[in-house]
Amino acid sequence: MTNSIDWGEFQGSSGDWQNFRFATAGDSICGEITELRIATMADGTRMPALTIKTDDGTEWSLLASQIGLQRALSTHRPATGDTIAIVYTGDGNPKPGKSAPKLFDVQVKRGDETPAPAPAPAAAAPSASSLI
Repeated sequence: MTNSIDWGEFQGSSGDWQNFRFATAGDSICGEITELRIATMADGTRMPALTIKTDDGTEWSLLASQIGLQRALSTHRPATGDTIAIVYTGDGNPKPGKSAPKLFDVQVKRGDETPAPAPAPAAAAPSASSLI
């Protein structure tokens, strides 16, 4: 049997990016968006994917798989060159038979320094605006 996969394709051009995941309430990321794309999952589901370069020079790949994050990104409509701050603020109330939705605070500063309109922040939650 021959190996028909070119594994080099999956190393990335520089190999310098890492996957970012929100695991614990309070987890956050802030930096410049260097790439925006649509990721298509095996089941055909499409979702936003961002590459974010943080102040320390690390490039993070962020797949916006959570509905709450997709909605927040849709509200702000970030673009390449914008600075974005995202804080996972905790979990919402689950619907019967479903997992609790993750809640996010998202702030965007446009590349031209014009602040993007922001939704009202959640009460007593960490704020993404303090990261920008």
